[in-house]
Amino acid sequence: MITQTWKVKFWNQAVNLYVIAGKDGLIFDSGGGGKVQADYLSDQIHAIKNLMHERGVDFNPARVLLSHGHYDHFSGMSFLRDTFGVKLWVTQQMVASITSEKEYRKKYQLSKDNFKDRSLSIKLIKGMKNSLEGLFYMKLLTCDAKFVKGPFEIINENSEITINGETWEIIPIPGHSPDHLAIYNPQSGVLLAGDLLFKSVDTFLGPPESDLDAYLNSLQTIYDLPNLKLILSAHGNPIDNPHKRIRSTIEHRRSQVEKVLNSVKASGAKGISFRQIVKLLYPERRDRPFLASAEVKVILAYLQNKEQLHQKIIGNRIVYTL
Repeated sequence: MITQTWKVKFWNQAVNLYVIAGKDGLIFDSGGGGKVQADYLSDQIHAIKNLMHERGVDFNPARVLLSHGHYDHFSGMSFLRDTFGVKLWVTQQMVASITSEKEYRKKYQLSKDNFKDRSLSIKLIKGMKNSLEGLFYMKLLTCDAKFVKGPFEIINENSEITINGETWEIIPIPGHSPDHLAIYNPQSGVLLAGDLLFKSVDTFLGPPESDLDAYLNSLQTIYDLPNLKLILSAHGNPIDNPHKRIRSTIEHRRSQVEKVLNSVKASGAKGISFRQIVKLLYPERRDRPFLASAEVKVILAYLQNKEQLHQKIIGNRIVYTL
């Protein structure tokens, strides 16, 4: 595990990359693409090479494979290819956003709310709010992005790869993003999971990419893996009690859904506004309103898709009712 750290705008960034060392090795994720991150990554890979040499084992990081197409995972790919000659492995779904800033930014353009029968002033205010939120998501997930030029080797989801003579399964795990994947070694029980799950904090789920239903299904898919012993995440410490952590995460997410449903039910025929739901669900996040809003939007989309609640316009207000 190689942990890169750097400061991004107003917060500190840390991301874990994983090197499966050997004569036919693989690097999982490529981290940031700035000079400081690249120099640190180079030093760490050379240190691994020296360690393997002392053990009498050949070391050849032949490939880098992405977990998903967010900037803190793909920005170091060009550096790894140019410095170590690795091949760039991605799925077809990842290609557009990691090669084009325009396509990448498209992923974070929020859809407009329904403005039907609303006054011009309300439309202007809501439009400005959408623009600010879109800018926040874009900044959150595009800071310091270094876009990558091919050629790429396209791999298939739901397939297998061989690393140092061992079989690893490639497993699609959409939810945090639609292109997310993990790799799993059924012999050792080790899963490299990207942003699927963290040891002590929740994975960020926000519009327009995240899908709560897909996320819960992905957690269940990982839970059901035979012999699962260890989850190595892209952020934070290893998870050595994977089943317990997965269960608690599923329970927490379902609890949040239930709280939203209960708040809508309690509002009766008059309904409840989005802002009221955010305040009820995340009263402690007043200093991080965009993150709270993002998670509530994902929950509401989940419930609307399942037709468990509905959106109505009453006067100039959008409200939610059963």
